[in-house]
Formats: sequence, C-alpha cells, structure tokens
Amino acid sequence: EQIQAPAAWEETRGDPSIRIAVIDSGFDTRHPEFTGKVLATYNVLNRSSNVFGPRETMEHGTHVAAIAAGNADNGQGVCGVCPDCSLILIRAADDSGWFGDAMILDGLQFAMQQGARVINLSVGMSFQDLEAMLLQMSPSEQEAAMMEYLAMTDPVARSWEAIFSRLADQGIIVVQAAGNEAIPAALDPMKRVSSTIIVGATNPAADRAGFSNYGEGVVLSAPGEHVYSAVPGGFTFMDGTSMASPAVAGAVGWLLSSQPSLDLRSVIQYFSATGLPVRELSAEDYVGPIIQLGQEATPEFDFPYEPAPQPEQPVEICVCGDELADLLEQVPPEP
Repeated sequence: EQIQAPAAWEETRGDPSIRIAVIDSGFDTRHPEFTGKVLATYNVLNRSSNVFGPRETMEHGTHVAAIAAGNADNGQGVCGVCPDCSLILIRAADDSGWFGDAMILDGLQFAMQQGARVINLSVGMSFQDLEAMLLQMSPSEQEAAMMEYLAMTDPVARSWEAIFSRLADQGIIVVQAAGNEAIPAALDPMKRVSSTIIVGATNPAADRAGFSNYGEGVVLSAPGEHVYSAVPGGFTFMDGTSMASPAVAGAVGWLLSSQPSLDLRSVIQYFSATGLPVRELSAEDYVGPIIQLGQEATPEFDFPYEPAPQPEQPVEICVCGDELADLLEQVPPEP
C-alpha cells in the first residue's frame, strides 16, 4: 500500500503482452503465484529449462519474482505489483547462489530473445572484504584505496554501460537492486551506469532502510523491509533492496501496460515526478523517491523508438550470451 498499488489496479493490473524477466538464483515454478503466467524458463548453467535448485537459492528468486508479478485472486499469499504481466524466469546462479558476469550476460540475452520489456536484477557484488580492509586504514589511506579501486574497475563499469545501453535502445528497461551494505551503490561497477533504474529500499516510515546502498545513481526507491512474498511451499517475510527492485520492475510493467511506447528516460521521469520523497536524507545518503502508482501528474513523453517485436512462441533454450559479451570488446578506450 505504500506505493499505492491497490488504487492503480483500478486502472489496470497489467497486460500479459508485457513480459518481465527475472534473473535470479532459482525458482519454484510450481508455486501458485506463478500458475499460468510463466512464458519461458532458462537455466544458464546447463542451458535447460529447469530453473529449480537448492531450496535456499530458490527462496530468493521465488520471493523476488512474485513481488514483481505474482498472481492475484488466488485466495492465498499476496498479489504482485503487476499481477497480469507475464514472467520469464532465468536461473543465473550456481547451487551456492554465486553469480558470474558471463551468467548474467547469458540471462540478459535470453530475456532479450524472449521479448522482455522489463528485466529485474536483484544481484550485485559483496564488499565484505573491502570493508574489512578499509577498517584497518587511516582516512587518507582509505581515500587513496578507494580512488585506486574506482580506477581499476572503471573499464568494467563502462562495459556494463555499453551492454545496458544496447538493451535500453531496444526498449528493454533493466531494474537493479542497489545493494544491502549501506555504502555508495556506485562501488559496484554494474551499478555505476546510467542506462538502468537502480533501486534503494525504504522502511515503513518512508525513510531509507538502514542497510540500503545509496548515492545519486539510486534514482528510485520502494519498500524493502519486512516484505511478504512467495517462497517454495508457502510465503514469508524478507528484507533487502532485492525486494524493493522487483516492486519497481512490476511498477514499470504496470506503466508500460497502458503506455507501451515509453522509454527508460520517460519511465524514470514519470516515477520521479510522481514519487514520494524519502525522508531525512542528506546529500551523502541519497536515494530516489518512493514509487507511487496511478498518479495523474504525467509529464509530456517522447516516443523515440518502436518496441522490438515479440516472438509468437517462446523458446526455452538459447545460445550462450555471445552477442552481449561481444560488447565487452567494443567499449571505447578512455580519452
């Protein structure tokens, strides 16, 4: 209710032609929240349609996907933000829950091939080792180490920017979780980009959740504390920007259902203009406004592209992500 979804459903609960891809650690596709709405599944590890895995990895992916587009009116659990949108479920982690860049690239290509308009990425780097190292340094040493780290990872960030820009040019909107370590989100090279929507988490008081990463690149927020959603065999509460991100992905699907020609810039503009400012923020720990669905204050939009045609019959197997991976070799050198 913090994002005004029930009121927005009076206008539309989504359109099945709008496909939301969720790239995550595994899914229980037998869950009632997914009945009749999963158009395609893909496992990047073995290039099969089997996205099951160990229970602990399926819990995260199942919870995330149901937040975005879980079924409504099935007499149990909760309702996804865009319950009538369709889902594409992509397992891109091994049994320990680890994601590699090549796995994510493969998942992105499969989502693109399946006609996804929205892709959710509730994944990111862990900075526990970096934090431990910094704690042993003086302030001046910390600053020097951070500058060295940012310079070292800049080529990776530029590679991700090239990849996400290609997707945005094709009308595909990628939504990313900012991360959960209460540090600048841009430390993760995959979040140091302008061609995706990076999402912070808020608490029930509309403040930034204490764990949420932050920074000027975190352009939108959504509830991320004590979020109730599906897990294998039932439902439970979870915390994290991993939960906030699919709420925004579902909201993007909801908006595209009635205005399918909107591009990334226009979607961000809409939710920024209609969002609820997060309280008690300083410039250092900024996160964008909390999305609000169904608001009337709609800015004037441009329609700079024609949406890519969607395949009539979804396929379950794709070639590994060579097309997107080639972009890693095409990033221009620093001037």
